[in-house]
Amino acid sequence: MYMQQQVAQLQAELPDYQVFEAMSYSQPFLTDVLSEIQTAGIDDLTVVPMYPQYSTTTTMSVYDVVAQFYLKQSNMPTLHFVKDFYQRSGYIDLMATAIEQKLQTQTYDEIILSYHGIPKSYVTKGDPYQAQCEATTALLQARLPKQTFRTTYQSKFGPNEWLTPATSTTMQSLAQEGVRKILVLTPGFVADCLETIEEIDVENRDYFMDNQGEQFDYIHPFNADPRFTALLAQIMRDR
Repeated sequence: MYMQQQVAQLQAELPDYQVFEAMSYSQPFLTDVLSEIQTAGIDDLTVVPMYPQYSTTTTMSVYDVVAQFYLKQSNMPTLHFVKDFYQRSGYIDLMATAIEQKLQTQTYDEIILSYHGIPKSYVTKGDPYQAQCEATTALLQARLPKQTFRTTYQSKFGPNEWLTPATSTTMQSLAQEGVRKILVLTPGFVADCLETIEEIDVENRDYFMDNQGEQFDYIHPFNADPRFTALLAQIMRDR
């Protein structure tokens, strides 16, 4: 739903472009959309993965699908690929503004930034994801120097070692550190999904409140915020 709203808003922002939506793991599948674009004869294509921070596990997987698709074609459009946008001032401004709005009526012991986790082995091999997550946190810290920020990683699965500290473990131990009022954001997500709604706002809220937490506030991702759509439009113009 949010993707459809973002696409409609972006189309209105960029009337000279044709905007398509595509998904990696559900319909409309990226390969099907690329086929539609190829049939339409579009000769200039910009792909914007909705991952602010780059990782081989996410952004690169999108690039792989695009590359594999065009390897099988007799021709391809001029291709532009947006690697990341974690450092864009507009992206940081949107989150900082949302935090400032919360701070007008409430104080917090810490602000928790929960990013999607990846296996540590990827970072060891050179994946810049962790560095970009930490840079995102640092940019927000610079914007709001009086606040205390903490970076955590969520959604671990499987037996391999993942990036730490884990969000779930952190939520269960914060009160022992005297942290009882927290504000939580998920900077790696641009729209709500099960990993934000269920994992963060339900499961991790419960972990925190069940372990002597007193206040858990959650700032949702950008969803259909037209200011985020304006950021996407600017990224397109700057490509």
